[in-house]
Amino acid sequence: MNQKYVLAPYVKVGFSEKGLELGFGSIQSTITSPQLQNSILATAAYFLSPHSLEELVGFLKNDYQLDDISIEEVIDVFRKKNFLIEENIYIKNERYSRHKLFYSLSGGAPIGVQHELSNKHVVILGCGGIGNLIGVNLVTAGVNQLTLIDNDLIELSNLTRQIMFTEEDVGKSKTAALSREFQRRNSNVIINVLNERIDSKDKYDLLPSCDLVVISGDSNGIMNHVNAICYSKKIPFINVGYIQDVAVWGPLFIPGSTACYECFGKNNIAHSTSSKKDISEIMRKINVNYQAPSIGPVNMLASSLATLDILKFLGKFGTAHSIKSRIGLWTHSLEIEKQHNQENPSCITCIQ
Repeated sequence: MNQKYVLAPYVKVGFSEKGLELGFGSIQSTITSPQLQNSILATAAYFLSPHSLEELVGFLKNDYQLDDISIEEVIDVFRKKNFLIEENIYIKNERYSRHKLFYSLSGGAPIGVQHELSNKHVVILGCGGIGNLIGVNLVTAGVNQLTLIDNDLIELSNLTRQIMFTEEDVGKSKTAALSREFQRRNSNVIINVLNERIDSKDKYDLLPSCDLVVISGDSNGIMNHVNAICYSKKIPFINVGYIQDVAVWGPLFIPGSTACYECFGKNNIAHSTSSKKDISEIMRKINVNYQAPSIGPVNMLASSLATLDILKFLGKFGTAHSIKSRIGLWTHSLEIEKQHNQENPSCITCIQ
């Protein structure tokens, strides 16, 4: 039986000065040939109901008298930009229907992507603004299991950007409040809670086996310790946060595939110590006074773009841009900077 397709609901058409515009956004195609324009419109309308590609060939030959070369040109337009989806992929009232359209738009197989996500376990290390936002996006995307790690209590000042909490939650555990809110949004997701501050080397052994660790905490040395434990257990991890006004995510570290944080830090991380003790002491006094500025929109930018990479990585579709790169979106100028993660041949953590 031949596979039947329908026009993807995300496909729109319109005319500009250049010609027929089909798709819009990153999948937009411009058709300048008048003959091809008519065939493309006819094909789009034809797939408003389910048909096979074999049926399309007959339709274009009989109703539009197109030759084989012209028919192949029409089919290529629809294939290359994912304008057609298999029938019954999009069921309007199904829970993940709109997400499945995005997976198809991005070149993924929607049912396969959703199946991958439904079998994944993600650890969120730090349940502040970043953890709030990434967690709720993963839960509502259908990720099977989350482990929330944090021992902080909710403060009034958190409410400006930690959007899953309310005034009634002030003084309560962050992990407990997040667990409650996540379960309200998707009762099928398994939520584990670990009320610990992961701030010493021995506590990193508490990290459970999982498919990804999201680091959104700021404990001293957290990246070095997570790097060591994750590379020893072969668990991918990603750091997400902000530097002043810059929304930052990545690199997405994949043991066995990418260089580790120790390699990245050799070239990209500023160190707060000096070989001169007096200079180190001055730096310590300055840095102990530091308090990061934080505002909801910057948290949201970093979290949203990181979550998109996480879903691509876990769901095995599209391109996760933070693999081997730390990406910064400078919100004051809307510029994007990438710092690439290159192997250090002498690294004892990831170079075996």
